[in-house]
Amino acid sequence: MAVPPHLQARHSPPAVVPLLLHVSLLLLAAPAADAARPNVTRLGTWDLGMVETTPVNVKGRLLLYVESTEQPCPPSGCRDRAAPVPADAGGNLRFIDVLSGETVGAPFGHGEGLGCAMWDEASETMYVYATLCVEKEGHCTVEVYSSTDATLTSWKQSTAIDAIHGAWNNKTKTTLWNTSVGKGKIKGKDMWVMAFETDISYWTTRFAVAEHPAGPWEVLDVEEAYIVSPTLETADPTLRYSEADGYWYCFTGRKAPAAWFFFMEVFRAKEITGPWEPAPQMGNASEVGVPMLAATTPADVAADKAMVPQEWKGGARYDFMKALEAWWTTADDVNNSDLDRACAYHCVLRAALCRTAH
Repeated sequence: MAVPPHLQARHSPPAVVPLLLHVSLLLLAAPAADAARPNVTRLGTWDLGMVETTPVNVKGRLLLYVESTEQPCPPSGCRDRAAPVPADAGGNLRFIDVLSGETVGAPFGHGEGLGCAMWDEASETMYVYATLCVEKEGHCTVEVYSSTDATLTSWKQSTAIDAIHGAWNNKTKTTLWNTSVGKGKIKGKDMWVMAFETDISYWTTRFAVAEHPAGPWEVLDVEEAYIVSPTLETADPTLRYSEADGYWYCFTGRKAPAAWFFFMEVFRAKEITGPWEPAPQMGNASEVGVPMLAATTPADVAADKAMVPQEWKGGARYDFMKALEAWWTTADDVNNSDLDRACAYHCVLRAALCRTAH
């Protein structure tokens, strides 16, 4: 299966990225050094052949939002919004039931990806935020889909962020990548916040805010929208708000200064505009330090490449993965980032399920 062009550019050279499917609130406290940190236990590889994913708990049912690499693109590429799309092409985006492995609803969002999903309990609405880039126009947007349909077969669509026509953008061409959306307090008011990755300086995380998850979305001023510093790489954001301590937490990926591997750090701030504070021994641009998650030891790599228990998957899918185990476990484990999603390498996904030890 071929990785769509809009993913090849974003994730090249190939990288292995874990999906943390079981994450407790202990991760939302800025980790202290050494023994005071919560332990992250790696539970292994869950599936192959997917890219960005997000686990979503819908009334006790665990769904997984998935961007598939199997969706064919038009000859002009997945980014070409004007290209004719076959009537039966479907879309790159879909949901699956984690326990059964069955697809829920119908695929949607042709040519879109690098997204995230969120279930709003108050309105019983599923929201999906996905990035679409039209290559020949240099035009990227973040699209928002919403569905109140229990079967997830009908979707409404609108544009959340427009990188060309938005008044916030001071460049003629801006690329957009990963997104993460969460709800929390801004100056004491409940608001929705989107962390999105762009290319202002390296891979840089910025923020947009809205009173409703469907928008309209307002991108924050560039001078107030960086995490830590515009010179520190902050990619693949995952954003969460903790009611317990009133902090926003942003989990970001960063490339090692002198090697090709990626690791995860965490920053926190009382207000989304900052200042953002890195956890102890994190946020140093010249060294790896002690990150929240990194495949830096043989034990870490072995745990990432272990298969999850058979009861976590359908029997046929488990047998398929087991038959190919000698192949996909030979890949280098070079990317521990993307807290609530996962990415592809050589057309293979390693979705490493992790949890925190209480």
